[in-house]
Amino acid sequence: MIEHSLHSVVVPAPADVVFGLVAESADWPVVFPPTIHVDHLERSATEERFRIWATAGDRVKDWVSRRKIDRAARVISFRQEVSRPPIASMSGSWHFTPVAGGTAVDLRHEYTPVEDDPGASAWIRQALDANSEAELASLRVAALGGPVLKFSDARWIDGPAELAYRFIDEAEHWPSRLPHVDGLDLTVGEDGEQRMTMCTIGADGSRHTTTSVRIRLESSIVYKQTALPPLLSGHSGRWVFEAAGARCRVTSEHTVAIKPDAVETVLGAGTTLAQARDFVRRTIGGNSRATLEHAGRFAETAR
Repeated sequence: MIEHSLHSVVVPAPADVVFGLVAESADWPVVFPPTIHVDHLERSATEERFRIWATAGDRVKDWVSRRKIDRAARVISFRQEVSRPPIASMSGSWHFTPVAGGTAVDLRHEYTPVEDDPGASAWIRQALDANSEAELASLRVAALGGPVLKFSDARWIDGPAELAYRFIDEAEHWPSRLPHVDGLDLTVGEDGEQRMTMCTIGADGSRHTTTSVRIRLESSIVYKQTALPPLLSGHSGRWVFEAAGARCRVTSEHTVAIKPDAVETVLGAGTTLAQARDFVRRTIGGNSRATLEHAGRFAETAR
């Protein structure tokens, strides 16, 4: 039996801006709280196919979806190509309509639970309600925050990619291996994801605690911060390992969304959004470069 759900919100921003945030699926980890990572398998201007990892309740689920993007009508339709139990099938659409004061956004879902199981139906409904409401609320915040910030740092290492990957993967050892990490607790979920709570020390001696979910892939480790510093509304990243003979190149990629109304509170009166972006680039990039340096030493000496 096909079941339906509808979730709506009015976002105080132009329809093209709001539409663009949903159309650019690569940025979803910093726009939508449930999304951890999106890996594109096929992509064109009007259609795409991707694998997505997202939280659903206290679990991490992944599936493959297809989307059709109609920019003229401002409609984005989707369907799960490979669903994961307790979902047997899932499809839906986003609709963006200009209204007085902004854009009306409707998020519609159609789904069937496995074997018409009432327990599965209730779980799906609960997960859909929680995720959809969170997505619409964060879409409203993202539409007012300006473009996301993207940057990366890379290092060539005279050692094998396997050892560099091992250094990043073994985050439980970071407090003894990285000077800016003061404490870290890491657990592995039943779906294989890593859940990490980390305390870092800033250049000024301040301490910041963040929590993240990490997914280990064949040649990369992707992550999304689920508890953020006050300045940020979203932060996701990816460690990429590229082998080149006996050497390797490791890249640390970041996508960050800043809270505009937190800039002056966190960084002081008169601080501009541009200055906040520079601060985030220096701070997060500095930690990444330090981690890359220590990963390089580990791979070069451990071999």
